[in-house]
Amino acid sequence: MADARSKILKAAAALFAARGFHGTTTRALAKRAGVNEATIFKKFRSKRRLYRETLEWKLRELAERSLPACVTDPHQLFTQVIEAREQDPHVMRLILFGVLEAFPEFKTVLHTWRRDYYSRLESIIVDQKKSGAVADDVPATLAGVALTGLAIYHYLFFDVFRIHDDLPVSRDELTEFYYRLWRYGLCERVPFPTNESGIRRRDGEGIKVLASSAQD
Repeated sequence: MADARSKILKAAAALFAARGFHGTTTRALAKRAGVNEATIFKKFRSKRRLYRETLEWKLRELAERSLPACVTDPHQLFTQVIEAREQDPHVMRLILFGVLEAFPEFKTVLHTWRRDYYSRLESIIVDQKKSGAVADDVPATLAGVALTGLAIYHYLFFDVFRIHDDLPVSRDELTEFYYRLWRYGLCERVPFPTNESGIRRRDGEGIKVLASSAQD
């Protein structure tokens, strides 16, 4: 039974991601893990504690996959952040269920993880600024938030909502286009057209400028 804890965590990740906290019973967890229910309570004390540890474990894994120890260029960073969410079908579903079910400790776990994640991501982007790969005046924190937002949307679009059937491009092509949009905003100085008040335009012309520049 030396690996019982690992088996239970893996079973919990799969079931909590598929059914949520309230929809998952300890009986189902025990069956999936190949242990008896008493073992679950012996290792984790409660289903609530197991849920929290499962979420913490999956978020740690996500951070490790997303943030490489050595980043050679912004493209590597962008690709790794995007692909990290695609490699594990459970982590984003765990997060979504945590929000929907209003699990009492969910915000605490997520906020603690988020502070560490964005701190590490910001450090990577600062290093890229020092090397000249990212413009000096780009706020590293906001660049990280923008990158993470694109990654989350990309995952939801393809893997949760599955509303991509009529797209004229593949998943990889869209990932590359997202990268070009992100990189263009970080590294170029070409402004959007503005109106007489100096407000950036958000009409079709502004979109065309961004799209055509991103393809260069």
